[in-house]
Formats: sequence, structure tokens, C-alpha cells
Amino acid sequence: MPNSSEDPLLRSAKRELWVSATVWLVALVWSVGYSYKYGYYLKPEELTFAFGFPSWIFYGVVMPWTVCVLVSGALAFGFIQDADLGPADGSAPAEEGDDAAA
Repeated sequence: MPNSSEDPLLRSAKRELWVSATVWLVALVWSVGYSYKYGYYLKPEELTFAFGFPSWIFYGVVMPWTVCVLVSGALAFGFIQDADLGPADGSAPAEEGDDAAA
């Protein structure tokens, strides 16, 4: 159970961190794993092409980068939320019902 005294902004930032780190880790494992398995010991006569690229480059580099760009856009415009960080002058934010802030 999350700490109830934790700032909601911090909780949101942690959630965004874990989603972003997971996407990065999946992309890393896919890219390195696929490229190693299908490209490292490839003989020239076994080379095939996909969309003008050697197939191991296309599926191991181009495709995951394209997916990451799309996922990053979806995260930026749909998942990650803008939050009020408080006043820009560094003073403490006014509490609700505080008449001094008016």
C-alpha cells in the first residue's frame, strides 16, 4: 500500500518513471537479443532483406525504435500528466482556505 503521506506529485512521477523505464528495458532486451540471435553469426548467403534493410537490422533496430517513438508519443500526450509545482518565486504554496493568498 502506498504511503498516504506521500505527495501526489511524487507518486505520479514514480509511476511515470516505472512505465518509462519498463518501456526502455523491453526495447533494450528486444533490440540486443534479436540483433545478437539473428545477426551476429549470420552468414552472407543467409542474409535476407526487409524494406531495403537487412532483416535483422529492420526487426532488431528500426522496428523497435519506431515502436518506441510511437509509445513515447502516446505516453507524453496521454499518460504523463501536467501538475502544478507551486509558485515560481519559491515561497510555500498557499493552503486552501488561507485568506492571505487572496
